[in-house]
Amino acid sequence: MRTKPRKVSLLILIVFLLATVSLSAAAKNAIYKDKDIRANRIVVVNNSVLKQLPVKGSLTTKLESARTTYQGTVIKNIPDQGIAEWEITGDMEKALNTLNAIDGITAFPNFVFYREETRRGKTLETSGTSTATDDPYLSYQWALNNDGSFDAAAVVGADISAFDAWGVTTGGTYTIGEVTSDIIVALFDDGIDINHEDLANNIWVNPGEDLNGDGVVGELEQNGIDDDGNGFIDDFWGWDVVYDDNAYLNSGSFHGTHVAGIIGAVGNNTLGIAGVNHSIKMLSVMIWDEWGETDAITLMYGYYYLSTLLKSGVKIVAVNQSWGGGNYLDDRDDQRFVDVMTNYAREHDEYGMVWVCSAGNDNMDTDKLVYYAYPRLIQSPNIIDVGFYYHQYWRS
Repeated sequence: MRTKPRKVSLLILIVFLLATVSLSAAAKNAIYKDKDIRANRIVVVNNSVLKQLPVKGSLTTKLESARTTYQGTVIKNIPDQGIAEWEITGDMEKALNTLNAIDGITAFPNFVFYREETRRGKTLETSGTSTATDDPYLSYQWALNNDGSFDAAAVVGADISAFDAWGVTTGGTYTIGEVTSDIIVALFDDGIDINHEDLANNIWVNPGEDLNGDGVVGELEQNGIDDDGNGFIDDFWGWDVVYDDNAYLNSGSFHGTHVAGIIGAVGNNTLGIAGVNHSIKMLSVMIWDEWGETDAITLMYGYYYLSTLLKSGVKIVAVNQSWGGGNYLDDRDDQRFVDVMTNYAREHDEYGMVWVCSAGNDNMDTDKLVYYAYPRLIQSPNIIDVGFYYHQYWRS
């Protein structure tokens, strides 16, 4: 069940856990070359549209011929991108070979990804003291300031030096020239509880849908109209790209709210924890369904949604992507999928938006991997790969 006004408690984890994905068999899916895919589903990319390359004279005819041969039905189409999900009949490998032989077309299976279940945090009793803010759980947040008192094994200084940073800024806005803008961060995750008492004041409201500009979504705004003209009706707080609606939570949501708390729980409000940014605006791009599952076309749709916001003038400084993996991205089909992600990463770079990606929990030098890891190793200058270590200074 997916709902909009649903209240969940902010999960406070003793350590920061970054969600990763893995591939495993699922009954409703299928296996193709040892990888999970949507059964009989492929992603077809027209590069003359996506990459604005010259249109080959016979492209349209050959593409339609292939669609007819394999009885391709368009299940999902990403507007103006030349990307579509087809359901086909017959041999998938032959269908992909046929399509990839068309100059200007690339095609690959609709790969399935699973959110790896991370440990959920326990509710903590208010205790401890800190003079940095009045947030009652701040003393548990060793990653912000590790003074060695968290437990006997804690190493002083194994932290991000947040207290020092707060002496410079606690978030809010930034100024370039004479233009001051809100700090806006997107979360590519399983949704955010926008009504949570420690998050609500730091949730982004789409200015293009906020008709009276008061920062509150009321009856006036809930009109079923795409007021900002980006192709997404009433995308007040972001978009659910799984079901293509404006829901911000589903029954499987938990990780995104936790991540939102780390990034931007309101600081100095006598509640809960303190985010790295005490003041910020966060928007949700919900990529996981209730069972922690997503696929290639859904991820692309999420990147496309962010592109529509950037092009409409929303200044998103970063998108947090606490997911990743890649030990199965080791052949040409996989690389075709990576190529599309790379295209979006570079497009987002043109608007100054950084991709902050999970480095994974493998405790290895990712520059020496024998496979292609995504999205952390995508070749674009706006990729930041973030690792994690414990309060003892052990790498994950």
